[in-house]
This record gives sequence, C-alpha cells and structure tokens, in this order.
Amino acid sequence: MLVSRARAAEVVSTVVQNNSKSQQQVIECNGLENLLINFNFDDDMKVRTKAFGAISSLIRHNKIATDAFRLSNGYAGLREALASGDLRFQRNALQVMQYLLQENPKDHSVATQLGFLRSLTSLANSSDLDVRQAALQALVEIVRHQDTLSPGKFDDTTHLKDVVTRRVEEIKGLNQEDLAAVKEERQLVDTLWQLLYKEPSELRQEGLLVLPEDNQLPPDVASRQFEPGLQSLSAGAPSEPPTEQNRSQETKQPVLLLGP
Repeated sequence: MLVSRARAAEVVSTVVQNNSKSQQQVIECNGLENLLINFNFDDDMKVRTKAFGAISSLIRHNKIATDAFRLSNGYAGLREALASGDLRFQRNALQVMQYLLQENPKDHSVATQLGFLRSLTSLANSSDLDVRQAALQALVEIVRHQDTLSPGKFDDTTHLKDVVTRRVEEIKGLNQEDLAAVKEERQLVDTLWQLLYKEPSELRQEGLLVLPEDNQLPPDVASRQFEPGLQSLSAGAPSEPPTEQNRSQETKQPVLLLGP
C-alpha cells in the first residue's frame, strides 16, 4: 500500500507537470484533496514527499489549484514541512513557498502572521547550501514586505539579525574557493543586512560581495580538447583548386635555362 501511494503521487506529478488539461482533470476528480491528505497526515515521509511533489506540479501556473491549496490551509503544511528535518522535504517546501510569494504578493503577510520568519531563520543556519540559500531568499521576500504591514503584525527580527551577523563573520573567514561556492549566498546575506540595518554589510565594505573571479567565464575546455583534432584536419586538408589568376601567374614565371 505504501508503494502504491507513493507511486500514484509520482505518476500524478509527471502527468500534470506543465499540462493545464491534465491539471484540470486532476482537480475535477478531487485529486488535490487526496494529495493534501497524504502530504499533511501520512505517516511515511516518502509518501508525504511524493504527494508534495505532485502538489507542486499541480499548482504551478494554475491559479485554481493555487487558490485551492491556499484555502486548504496549505501554508500550515508548508510550515510543518520546513520543520520536518528532512532535507528533500525542506527543499521542496521552500521552492513552493517562493513560488507562492512571487505569485501572490498578499501572501507575505500570511507567511509573517503564521510565524514563517522563525522557521526560515532556523533554516538559514542549515548545513545544506541549497536549503540555506532558499531560506535566505524567502527571508528577503518576507522582510522586504514587512514595512507594508501594520505595527504588531510582524515578527521580531532580533534572532534573524543575530543569524545574519554571524553569517557575515563566517563568510569573511572563508578562503577563495569557499567564497566562490557561496556567490549567491553572499548577495542574499548583504541584501538582508541592508533590509535589517539600513546600511551596507561588511561584505560590501571589504570587497567580498563581488569578487574578480565571479565575472570570469569558465575555461573553454571543449576548444582545447578539439584543437589538436582540428589542427590535424587542417594539415591534411586538400589544397584549394588553382584559380585563373594563379594559373596566369604560374605561366608568367620565367623559364630557367640550364647548361652553358
């Protein structure tokens, strides 16, 4: 039964991806409701993850499914997924959350009131780079829109300030190779710092925000691999046929006479 539930969700995810007709058919047969039940309440993490993957594909570029997800307390499920401790589940939840925040600007206040700032701040400390960067991106979106909320309707950002300050110090201590690996994170941390403190971070002040190698093109390995072959082809290529001008020049060459 476990395999069938997970497999069924996987099939749905494949069928409805970027297919509006299939998305509509699944919605009409209450497929979203069944997926939400598995996503929110199934005991097996694999089933929950597969169901959530299908939900993600179903709501993508589909306003009806997106609205149904939001009205079905979908954000509460997202909050549970973020706190699950399962990296794949967390990555999926962060991707869906970013999509919802981009598609529905009013959801920034919903996310704030449901306490997502605390959940995302915790994930900003994750050892997983993808989770950490996705959490920082969502935090940027939420904090950027907190100024539009009424006083008392947004979370205290004290803990977030501590996390960002600590991450700035950690980035300052990285070597060049590790700095290159967190290029996007450097940008996000600096943006958050400016939103929280209304001033540039030390990453910008110390020249760590944009490194010279950030804008360098990757080495052209392919050309180097093909260059010897191209050279050999060039060396063995047949010469061009003589033109009329070449023939005339050849006939005009002086004849060298040998002998006395």
